[in-house]
Amino acid sequence: MNIFSIIAIFFMIFGEVFIIIGIGSSIFINNKKKNCTKEATAKIKEIIQKEERNLNSTSIMVSEYPKLEYDINGEHIEKVSSIGYMPKKYSVGQEVEICYNPNKYDDFCIKGDKTANIIRNVSVAVGIGMFIIGIIFCIVSVFQ
Repeated sequence: MNIFSIIAIFFMIFGEVFIIIGIGSSIFINNKKKNCTKEATAKIKEIIQKEERNLNSTSIMVSEYPKLEYDINGEHIEKVSSIGYMPKKYSVGQEVEICYNPNKYDDFCIKGDKTANIIRNVSVAVGIGMFIIGIIFCIVSVFQ
């Protein structure tokens, strides 16, 4: 096994991981959209900042997770979004339209937010790119 074969395996494995992450997030997004059928207005109560390391662990990113509050059928709900945002997309006191699950009121998504779709698309694109690079290195290793 030469160096090109090792590089090919590396890129193909990591490419598959990114593709699987993209497909998994797509399934998650579709299930959430399917379940969250009712609409309501929520207010951003608080912005929670979390420091997160990027994939190569050399730099720290600060993501902001909005904590929303809203009332459904007399029940007051406060919950932090499962999706974090890099730029300051939302501010405290801002009202946003949400879609929520009528069977589980604290299961929601912010209406019109495309962040999860972007994460999915980027993940799949990076995975496909890495997999193609792996195939190229695999072909090169055959001719070595």
